[in-house]
Amino acid sequence: MRKFLFVLPWIAVTLCGLAFAAAQVPLISSPDGDSATWKRIEFPNNRKVEEIWEKYHFTPEAFQEGERTVPRIYLSDIPARWGQTVAPSLTVRKKKVTFLYGLIPMVLAADEEVMLERKRLDQLSAKRKAGKPWTQAERDWLHALSARYGVEGKIDTPATLDVLMMRVDVVPASLVLAQAAVESGWGTSRFAAEGSALFGQWTYDGSGITPKGQQTASKGNHKIRAFAMPKDSIRAYLLNLNTHQIYAALRRYRRDLRKEGKPLTGDALASGLLNYSERGQAYVDDLRTLIHRNNLEEADFVTLRNMKPILLVPVGKGID
Repeated sequence: MRKFLFVLPWIAVTLCGLAFAAAQVPLISSPDGDSATWKRIEFPNNRKVEEIWEKYHFTPEAFQEGERTVPRIYLSDIPARWGQTVAPSLTVRKKKVTFLYGLIPMVLAADEEVMLERKRLDQLSAKRKAGKPWTQAERDWLHALSARYGVEGKIDTPATLDVLMMRVDVVPASLVLAQAAVESGWGTSRFAAEGSALFGQWTYDGSGITPKGQQTASKGNHKIRAFAMPKDSIRAYLLNLNTHQIYAALRRYRRDLRKEGKPLTGDALASGLLNYSERGQAYVDDLRTLIHRNNLEEADFVTLRNMKPILLVPVGKGID
C-alpha cells in the first residue's frame, strides 16, 4: 500500500523587543471571520496537538480512506521546543508529517484569501468589458488591490487589468510546503522559532532577526523578516512571489497553465523559482524531488473544511 507522507504596505509592530511585520489584511472578508471569535486551544506538548487532529479526522488514515478536506486549525506560532527537543526526538517521517499537518491549513487559508481577491477582480474586469461603469467603492477597491500588488497605470485600462490578473493568483500548496520545509529546516530553524519566519525573506528596514555570520558587504546589512504568526509569513511569501520582478517567469507559467485549462501544481511552477536561491537549477531540482518523495502533490487537490477556525496556542516549557 502506498504510504502518504502528506495527507492532505507593511508596518512594523514591536513585541517583546522584536519588530514583526504586521499582518496583511485581506481586501475581501475571509471565510475565517474575525480571529477574535476563533476557538483557542492551548497545547503543552505534541501529543495534545495530535489528539486535536484526530478529533477532526485530520490523520493519514482519514486521508487514505478518501478524506480530502482539511480542518481550519491554525498555529499561533512555532514553539522553540519544536526545533530544540521535539523534532529531534521524532523519526524523520513523523517530523515531516507533523510539520506538514501544522502548515497545510494555513497555506490553504492564505491561498483562499488570494483566490477571493482574484474572483472579485475577475468580476470587475468582466463588468468593465461589458461596458458597465464601476461604482466608486469598486474603483477604490481596485486601487487598493493595485497598490498591494505593485501594479502602476490607469486602473481602467485592459493592460493594467491583465497585469493584475497575472499577479493576483494562488501558489500551489505543494510548492509552498516544499519551500517552507527547505527554508526553515522543517520548522526547526531559529528564524521559525523567533519570528515565525518560514521562507527566509530578507528586510533592510532594521527590523527582524539578525542572521549569524551573514552581514557581508555583498549581501548588505540585511535581517530576516519576522512575523507574529506563521500564517503572516505565508501571506508575505505569496505576495513576494506575486509581485517581485525576479518571479515574473513563475507568474507567466501560471497564466499559461490557466489559459490551457491545466491544473496549477508545484512541480509545474517550480521552474519559476530559479532566482529564489543562489543555487539556481539545483534548488529547483531539490524542490521537485522533495515534492515527489513526500507526495506533496496531494496538497494541490485538497480544500479547507467549512468550520469555525481553531487557533492552537503553545504553552508550558520551551515556548521561547
